[in-house]
Amino acid sequence: MEVKIFNAPLSVQKDGAFNRFYNRPLNRPFGGLLKTVEKNESLSNTLGFEGLTKTARGHIFIEPALLGEIAGVKNADIVGEPPAEFVLALKEVHPKENISAEIKNIMKSFTLAAGVLREAEKHSFDGRDFETLQFARMLDEAVSDGNSFGAQNLFQKLLRMQATRQTFSPVLDDAASHIGKAFKEAGILPENASVNLDFLSEGGRGYAFKVSFLDNEGEKLYHDKILKLYRSPLSSVAEHLAKTVYEYTSEKPDEYLKLNKDRLTQYYEANANYLPNYYNLPKKTLIEIKVDDAMLSVEYFLRKQKNKTEEELFREYSDFVNEFVGGDTYHGVFAEANSSM
Repeated sequence: MEVKIFNAPLSVQKDGAFNRFYNRPLNRPFGGLLKTVEKNESLSNTLGFEGLTKTARGHIFIEPALLGEIAGVKNADIVGEPPAEFVLALKEVHPKENISAEIKNIMKSFTLAAGVLREAEKHSFDGRDFETLQFARMLDEAVSDGNSFGAQNLFQKLLRMQATRQTFSPVLDDAASHIGKAFKEAGILPENASVNLDFLSEGGRGYAFKVSFLDNEGEKLYHDKILKLYRSPLSSVAEHLAKTVYEYTSEKPDEYLKLNKDRLTQYYEANANYLPNYYNLPKKTLIEIKVDDAMLSVEYFLRKQKNKTEEELFREYSDFVNEFVGGDTYHGVFAEANSSM
């Protein structure tokens, strides 16, 4: 399970700059310094990132094949080190020979929490058939028109269509319970304490969650941590797009037309007061005209796609997502994965 744990920043100052992280060495969740910067040390002398091997340069470590190529990493459950304060807490209550096993149990709890979040991510598109179909239609129009700028904007829209706060909210307590249980079993979290998991934000490559360790009065027992979950491969998104478009255009075309007409009607009814109405048409007539115009594009997309197989659609959508991620080899995700290794 691809998951990383970071120290969270203290706060945002008035000038917008982040305070230093609580613990040392400094660990920035989205790149940054790889060692402690002392107060009087010049930033120009700090360490930069260098990839481990030529093999790893253009890959993310969620790929099992790559894991198998790197000596000592194959079948590894975790990489990197847990935050120092967790280790220090364990040393206070356990003999030295037991620390390693306790660390593994602690880190396993974050893996279990990530598993809960990953399962929730699979349902990102549940109940969003219309949005998915509308996206596919807009993408077809952008590609047909050679509108590369529009296609790029659609790629960003696709990322925002994936998991959001609403996706994860129902499972945050369940995910946090795995962490709380492990810390209490390890004897480094009181029985009346709790672990809270809050969704922070989503980015192009992953999701960030804040992990808080609180006593029964809500005071922090450890400094907040950031749990980062990498997005599932975009190939799974392309697969979902292909499946949905094929289902509606080839298997349920009548339902496809009805779904679009109903949703478009709802949209124009809700925004009728903002529609241009140069001829002072009755509101109902104006809405019907707008819906009929929009349905022309819907019907054209239906005719165009209904003869394609699901495999053909998958290739189209895979080509689309790879257009924007295939050459993105300098994204910080590689540096993060390599530095963790």
